[in-house]
Amino acid sequence: MIKEKIEKRANLVAQARELVDIADKEKRAMSAEETEQYDKILSDVEKLSEEIDKETKLLEIEQRLSKTNSDKLEMVRGIEGQGSNDKEFRMVAFRKFLSRGLSAMTPEE
Repeated sequence: MIKEKIEKRANLVAQARELVDIADKEKRAMSAEETEQYDKILSDVEKLSEEIDKETKLLEIEQRLSKTNSDKLEMVRGIEGQGSNDKEFRMVAFRKFLSRGLSAMTPEE
């Protein structure tokens, strides 16, 4: 979905550029019709940019949550899957600390 919007936005920008270049090549200002078309294109570009930004931000959040959930699942598996002893829990927590730092740790860890 984002890819199509990015391509559509690029096409619109190319259309706007073409309008400007035609007027420049003919050494004249854009006509009222060209200016209206240019303004409409730029408005559409802005709308698409906002939609792309929203979708991109949502994807980033989903990826972070997926990573966080998989980290928690890994820790739970480490605790439950192999005897659930304190040493294993500490090992999982220590590996997490080494790879991601203190800010990634939960209060239980």
